[in-house]
Amino acid sequence: MKYFFSSNFVNKNKKAQGLSLNVIIIAVLALIVLVILVMALTGKMSVFNRGASDCVSKGGTCKPVTVGCNSFEQPLLGTNCAKLEPSQQCCLKMEADPNPK
Repeated sequence: MKYFFSSNFVNKNKKAQGLSLNVIIIAVLALIVLVILVMALTGKMSVFNRGASDCVSKGGTCKPVTVGCNSFEQPLLGTNCAKLEPSQQCCLKMEADPNPK
């Protein structure tokens, strides 16, 4: 019974608890990294960047592909215009005319 209450036994027990806490923290961090990695590889990260693909928020306008962008605009790829309406593209105004006359 004396061995049970000795300080050496209590110290060993505390070290074991500290080690398991470290293992739990590392496991939780690894799980978070794994979830983020899976989301990135499966394309589920678009939940976080919906505004990044919005044509209007970038200063552009959606126009039919048949009309096209005018000489002061350039087509911007990877926006939501085609998702909203098929055969649409985002046209973004340029700062200056690239071909001054």
